[in-house]
Amino acid sequence: MENAKKKTSCPQRGTFGDELNKALAQEGKWGSIMDYVRKNRDKYDVQVRANYLNIYYNGGNILCIKPRSLSVDEFYFHLDVTGDRETRKTIIQENAKKGVEEAKEIINKLQKQKEDYLRPIKEGYAKPDVVKQYFENMSKQMDKWEKKLFDVVVQPTEKEKLPEIEYPERDIYHKEKFIQQKISLTNHSFDRSDLIILDVEFAVSDLAKYSSDNYTHPRFDMIAVDRDRRIHVLELKYGLNATGIDNPGVSASDIKGHVAKFQATVGGDNYKDFINDIRVVVSAKRDLELLNFEISDEKPIFDIVYAEPSEGNKEKVIKFIKDKVNNEEIKVKNIWLINTLKGYNLTNKNKVYEH
Repeated sequence: MENAKKKTSCPQRGTFGDELNKALAQEGKWGSIMDYVRKNRDKYDVQVRANYLNIYYNGGNILCIKPRSLSVDEFYFHLDVTGDRETRKTIIQENAKKGVEEAKEIINKLQKQKEDYLRPIKEGYAKPDVVKQYFENMSKQMDKWEKKLFDVVVQPTEKEKLPEIEYPERDIYHKEKFIQQKISLTNHSFDRSDLIILDVEFAVSDLAKYSSDNYTHPRFDMIAVDRDRRIHVLELKYGLNATGIDNPGVSASDIKGHVAKFQATVGGDNYKDFINDIRVVVSAKRDLELLNFEISDEKPIFDIVYAEPSEGNKEKVIKFIKDKVNNEEIKVKNIWLINTLKGYNLTNKNKVYEH
């Protein structure tokens, strides 16, 4: 019987211990950091996790805040990337673990650079101008990293050679992360949006009541709320290759695959437990003065956000949803079109399909 041995609780996003709450308070050791990112919501995206939070910038994590520490990935300083796969982060890390001296030297150098950036703020109680300097310097560094990432075509490993990806479009994954964060940054107020993003990269724990034995740690791109305070689970697709339109069913990451995961987990019989978990996220963000509302108990809706630098494939995507996905029952409620050349707002003007 499915979930028969499953525990009834799991670590919840947005659940902070007393130490972290104290550190994030205005007079706490990370208070000046929170004050800075609140004042720069259009540039930095704050997402709460289980007793820590991440601050995102342009497709990357610019700062991770825990009760007693701050961290950032040293590989944002790794700009010596070429077409050779030996220059990739995962390969360097694997080689370092094997004791390869060259790889160990690279990581040591990157860690030193990282520490030079973090040192002024890592002890806490940093002055506002010091915090500002960190974010400005680290943003410039991540801009260099991102440019290098998109400019250099690194040969994929065998594991990464998926049928729906045509190379040199291997970095479509990072492009989706970049667009995801732009959407989250842009849609944080009903003053200019009809959906507000509450969370990104929501992973279903095997310990959650609403998990399914048929799917291991399914992950949903974005969790949003509409003006009626109803929850929407959003799946972002960048370009036709990511939708499964031309070859539906080949991958669990295509639209049909995501619908199945939604119905088996957060949109299934135990959806109220999912709503309660999102309510914890909302409460944490409210305490951090990032939002100021509650959410409803209604069953969540599954939507597609389709993004491309044009609107040329809009009708093809709509037809696929109508004919192949929603052919027997309502599975995808809405399709939101993001033209990446025009902006990232989720408004009713760019809702191109509603069942």
